[in-house]
Amino acid sequence: MRPGYFIKEAFKGLWRNKRYSVATVLVLVGCLIMIGSSYIIYANVDYNMEKLGLAKEIVIFIDSEKSDAEVAAIGERIAALDNVDADNIEFISKEEALKEEANKYAQYGNLFEVLEGDNPLRDSYVIPYFTNEGVSTLVYQLNQIDGVVKINNRLDLADNIENLKNGILFVLIVFMIILVVVCVFVIVNTIGLAVMARADEIVIMRYIGATGRFIAMPFIIEGIIIGALSSIIAYFAQAFMYNYIIVTIGDSFSIINTCPYSYVQGTILTGFIAAGLFCGIVGSILSMRKYLKA
Repeated sequence: MRPGYFIKEAFKGLWRNKRYSVATVLVLVGCLIMIGSSYIIYANVDYNMEKLGLAKEIVIFIDSEKSDAEVAAIGERIAALDNVDADNIEFISKEEALKEEANKYAQYGNLFEVLEGDNPLRDSYVIPYFTNEGVSTLVYQLNQIDGVVKINNRLDLADNIENLKNGILFVLIVFMIILVVVCVFVIVNTIGLAVMARADEIVIMRYIGATGRFIAMPFIIEGIIIGALSSIIAYFAQAFMYNYIIVTIGDSFSIINTCPYSYVQGTILTGFIAAGLFCGIVGSILSMRKYLKA
């Protein structure tokens, strides 16, 4: 096997059908951007849910009469419950809670100075959980713990947001399947033209004993080049478009929180490369299938 020969032949094929190659790259770039945009919408819903404190968590408040040791014991009991993310339970003392409120309402500083001697707030635990399905049972168990006087949980809101995320994810998957099929179809036709142009040569090569792998490799490399190039172009185009949208939304709709591109860029880049290479390789193999038969 000579890699240099295969690569050279692949570039020859791309140049020979340059119009169709460019069209294929543009179609694949467009498909990848649509897939990436769907994922970014999903990621922004998740990001805003976290920013607004709508993540999967319950806040409980502890009886003010409980000692520090009793409060700590309550935390241990909570950590032992099912459906609780024990490693991320957060304890907020009433002193920390008062300081946070004072910072939030700094214009009323004198009021909080008066309250420092008689803090009306309670110690609390912020309890992350894994699934919404087990929240009702978890709330019941928390109510059975001596010292728990109040429980705040946003299950209805969390359910609605989870349904929205699942809906977006479903659309994303359907989109991805449709667009991948479209991309493979376009690549099959583009590389199929190169195969047809060399049909006589391929037949002769088969006749003198060339293996299917030797014949197909340049065309597969064509598909890889198309997929890789499309992925890179799509990634930078997606970054430019998204950053432009962030600036526009930031200027016009300050109430909307958008996640930075760094929040999604790793997934976008990995997904684009994987999808691009998959479409390129599968499209090439399908276009060569009758020549790969022994």
